[in-house]
Amino acid sequence: MWQHVYKMATRKRSPIWQFFVECEDTRFARCKDCSENVSRGGKTTKTYNTSNLVIHLKKHSLLYSDYLEKKKRFDEECEMTAAGPSGAGTSKQVTLQESYNRARPWDINDKRSVRVHQKIGEMIALDFQPFPVVSDEGFKSLLHTLEPRYTLPSRRYFTDTVLTRIHQGIVSKLKQEIASAPSFSFTTDIWSTEVSDDSMISLTAHWINDCFVKKEAVLHVQSFPESHTGENICNTFNTMLENWNIEKTSVHLVVRDNASNMVKAFRDGGYSDLGLFLKL
Repeated sequence: MWQHVYKMATRKRSPIWQFFVECEDTRFARCKDCSENVSRGGKTTKTYNTSNLVIHLKKHSLLYSDYLEKKKRFDEECEMTAAGPSGAGTSKQVTLQESYNRARPWDINDKRSVRVHQKIGEMIALDFQPFPVVSDEGFKSLLHTLEPRYTLPSRRYFTDTVLTRIHQGIVSKLKQEIASAPSFSFTTDIWSTEVSDDSMISLTAHWINDCFVKKEAVLHVQSFPESHTGENICNTFNTMLENWNIEKTSVHLVVRDNASNMVKAFRDGGYSDLGLFLKL
């Protein structure tokens, strides 16, 4: 009987479903992280399994590590359930060492800590939060309430390690997408920030992927202290393309403002260009 309870619990509450949702076509489950539909390995509900879901999750290393940790705890709970009520089986006594391990703070490099670091870093980037947010007492209190074993690193750790790792991951993924695109159109401009008179130059790429979906990404933003001559603008534009391994022959069109130095930069550089109709 208790073995049956274990199987039913596993089928209904498997931790893999914290990372997937069932599609309308129940033969598939959608990954919450990348939205890919993954086959459940059968044609009827009785033959569905989670093997393909677990295999897919391995592509997301941090999520997979989180899954393994959840599965370990889940299996332990199921074993205790299968043992039955007191007296129906051999119950497992929790040792002092086990109690200590469960309450011990996580190391900063523990895979569970790394997962939380990542999510805090994503919050800072996506919500334009200032780095000092990790020093706010209210934020630290919130995290401690949610997970007392998690130790919040310093602001410096997030700037030097977490955000750097996130940036590297995004750049790597973006370069893979760019490598598969045949051509690009670009928008570029020179502008000043709201808080200083320093000139900046930016580069945004626009392309269509293999599924005919329009994509765009800001590839580069940098300080531009040089004289704003056509030659300097063209040289900087070429360098930005080189940083992304984009060949000049892959440039379909450059959209720029109508200033004479911008016109000269791309005409002399041999690019097809088009002036803006309206600049907001």
